Amino acid sequence: MYRGTFKDVENNEYIVEITPVGTQGTVNEISFSSNPVVINRKSDNLFTELKPLGCTIEIMTDKILPDLYSNNLKDVTVDIYYNTYQKIKLFSGYLTPYIYTQPYVNVQDTLQLEAVSKLSVLKDIDYIPINGANNKQIVTFRDIIWHILTRGAGYDQETLRVAYHLGTDQVLNEFKISEANFFDDDDAKTPWKMDEVLTHICR
Repeated sequence: MYRGTFKDVENNEYIVEITPVGTQGTVNEISFSSNPVVINRKSDNLFTELKPLGCTIEIMTDKILPDLYSNNLKDVTVDIYYNTYQKIKLFSGYLTPYIYTQPYVNVQDTLQLEAVSKLSVLKDIDYIPINGANNKQIVTFRDIIWHILTRGAGYDQETLRVAYHLGTDQVLNEFKISEANFFDDDDAKTPWKMDEVLTHICR
């Protein structure tokens, strides 16, 4: 894991944690450029159901960091927190895969990393019924949302429990829908993408 902290102009402290898949134990400290983190929305449309975030991180390093790069999305997670004591999560996502270059000389260099929020990966994942591919059932809206955000996007359950305390959990349990609705009527019964299902539920 790579971890670093920085402060904004009002002296508020933030934590950035970058974790390649399979890394355990060792924490490598990182430092940032004068423009450490920029978080932005991928859509400015107020009526868009899903509003995934994008993030740019600039770190300073004199080393080659090959484990921060891969060909696959979801291989490197990124979490950004506000306040080092309470650790309020501001962003949770994955580094975007791409080829990189760094100089071979041992000098400090600015390394720019791009990340997308976990919601962004749902557009590439087929919907799978909660109880297995051949077991479509009538389920609650709450169960579908939980299923998509944990199994599809990869959000941890603790993060979702914090979100659900807002009082919508009981309401979402009142509405039910058949998972068969999330498959086309063609011969292949083509599944919807998970972002399409989540958008449908949000409407």
